[in-house]
Amino acid sequence: MGQADPVARAGFVVDDALEPFADGELLEAIQSPQGGFGSVFHIEAEGIGPEGEHLVDIEIEARLDDTIVGRYRIEDAPLDCDEPGPGRWGAVLLTLDQERFVVPEDLEPLAGEDIVLALELTDEEGESAHGEHVVRIALVP
Repeated sequence: MGQADPVARAGFVVDDALEPFADGELLEAIQSPQGGFGSVFHIEAEGIGPEGEHLVDIEIEARLDDTIVGRYRIEDAPLDCDEPGPGRWGAVLLTLDQERFVVPEDLEPLAGEDIVLALELTDEEGESAHGEHVVRIALVP
């Protein structure tokens, strides 16, 4: 059973620790291997699931105002939500809306805008950890 206030965070791994995104931190939009554009970063959760590695469902939405501009979903992803170290973080590729953002020029309206990353990680028992970060999309030439 988890702790009282489960939390989910997103950011980059630096020196074997997740550095959560600071408000307004730049997040690069890159060409996705599956087509379209996206951003790569890491996530972690505390306070859900049993000790050690277990499976979680991950859902991340990227919103500009009230519009969803990107999404990431996966079920049964292995994640260690208790122990610090490399098994604790999951790497994700947040895909931007592939119908809306087809060519690099389509991304220009996102450049410098506040994008809210809303995170939800749910363990096998249905317990969830939530988090939210405000980032700014940086266009990679």
